Amino acid sequence: MKPSVPNYLAPFGINLVETVLVIAVIAVLSIFAMVSFGGSNEERDAEMVITAQATLQSVVTQGATRLDMKPAEFKDDHYEMVLTAARASIGQKYSHKGDARLIRNDSRFLLNIPSTGRSAEFQVDPNGTVRLVSIGKFSPDKYKIDPATGILYKP
Repeated sequence: MKPSVPNYLAPFGINLVETVLVIAVIAVLSIFAMVSFGGSNEERDAEMVITAQATLQSVVTQGATRLDMKPAEFKDDHYEMVLTAARASIGQKYSHKGDARLIRNDSRFLLNIPSTGRSAEFQVDPNGTVRLVSIGKFSPDKYKIDPATGILYKP
């Protein structure tokens, strides 16, 4: 009896079962990748908020020390220096994304993350403590602000 597939093609052919198995493996790997990396944007944004707060705190403290004045005595141009230094520091870490935008409104600083629409607002207290006062578009069950310390945390 003669085979239905010519002899020279048989070793190179792919049957239906092999094709279905390859598609199934690709589907499983795709699902695993989606589940693994699904929340990474929010985690990255939360890290950016924490970094911005730490940077602002460091810059305010150093600025007060170098200027030999209390943060409560900061004027507009002092807050502009804080903003410039914080932007430089945050920009170094997140410049590959071009994602973090820090703006100032008096002693408040707003961090906007345009790619995800998330935001965070920081307040510099008269004693120099930088407190996180609000976050926007973060999952309330994943991230909260500690009212006592003004720091972002996972409940």
